[in-house]
Amino acid sequence: MKWSGFRVTYLGQNVPNTTIESVVRQLRPQILGLSATTVEAAYHLIETGQILHRIEPPRPMFVFGGMGFYERPDLRTRVQGGQFLEGDPGTIARRLAAQFFKS
Repeated sequence: MKWSGFRVTYLGQNVPNTTIESVVRQLRPQILGLSATTVEAAYHLIETGQILHRIEPPRPMFVFGGMGFYERPDLRTRVQGGQFLEGDPGTIARRLAAQFFKS
């Protein structure tokens, strides 16, 4: 994402939803991108979507992906307000950059 022109704040692995909520309220990012490498982590993103929905606008575009959603594709539709993105990270970053940095 950084190479595509975005300012990136890396939150780390296994970030609690309470931390995500406070960071979103404080930084007001345009995009929140999260990855779930396990099915358990994918379930946590369902709660993340609910939390983000309760935050007053403007809310970030919420994008997510990861192996947890390939193992349980039915969970993709349960993440409220989120958009599942497929593909390699470079392609995803270029698509988002094209959307956000239109000339």
